[in-house]
Amino acid sequence: MKKILVALLVLVVASAVWAQTPGGLSAAKSTRMEADFTKIVTDMGWGIVDTTRPVLAERMWDYYFFYPVLNKDKQITGYVWWAKDIRIASHYEDILVIINPDGTLQNWWVSANTRHADFYTDFAKKTQGAAIQKFIGMDSKRDWNQATDAVSGSTFSAYKFFGELKAVLACFKIYVIDAGTLIK
Repeated sequence: MKKILVALLVLVVASAVWAQTPGGLSAAKSTRMEADFTKIVTDMGWGIVDTTRPVLAERMWDYYFFYPVLNKDKQITGYVWWAKDIRIASHYEDILVIINPDGTLQNWWVSANTRHADFYTDFAKKTQGAAIQKFIGMDSKRDWNQATDAVSGSTFSAYKFFGELKAVLACFKIYVIDAGTLIK
């Protein structure tokens, strides 16, 4: 009898986890790797990522690594950060952020192409959706811009993207720029 109860309990827990994961358990984790993110930067013409010299944001463990982005003359034009599996509403997204050395947002990419048309990135044309463009140039102190939400068509997702961008910009400002760990 105990075995049956334990088996039923395991099935109930497993089905609860499965039900809360869009597309089942296989959709919960991204298969994107470091090479995929560096390829996105190159494909969009934003530069080449130097993965050999990451800058670790002080006191942020291994979550906030900022990699230098180099132009064709090997000069640093910004720093890139990426994260896999950020929960946005009922699904997971990958985010890539390029920050100028002064701490402002240079550009960003999100894997939400199929769910949020205004966040779509066309690699062939090297163009991005209108919603992405509204965030470019922001810094860690920028307030929420209500007009940004009107473009995205999804209030919750737009707020979540804004929150993630603001958090990474604040971390870069406080734990990289202010801490004096920028690579020159």
